Amino acid sequence: MNAQTATMETKDRRKAVWTEILYRREKQWSIFSWTASLLLASIGGIVALATKEGFELSTLHKSFLATALFLLTLYAAVWLGVNLHLEMKAVEGWPDVMSAGLSERPSRVREGMCRGLSLKPYARA
Repeated sequence: MNAQTATMETKDRRKAVWTEILYRREKQWSIFSWTASLLLASIGGIVALATKEGFELSTLHKSFLATALFLLTLYAAVWLGVNLHLEMKAVEGWPDVMSAGLSERPSRVREGMCRGLSLKPYARA
């Protein structure tokens, strides 16, 4: 295997890993926004109904509603965790970053759903 073939394989591998990272991040955002929308709609619906005169949820209905919202939240948390784990596995597999001209590997910024990748040119000493 010559140097040019090795370089092409590295670029292909890097592109595959980067595609996986982007896919996982997009999927995490989709799960988060879907869950947030459903939870906000549920809360808004309950508030709207609670303002009506004569409206009262029975204990059975309250328990069904609480269970459904809990299960929705749990389901979203599990899927976010799975996708986060798979994304971190992809980040750990990031090949030959220094030769690509990147200063560091793709990294996670732990502020909500923010993520970052440093694309600063690698300064050689």
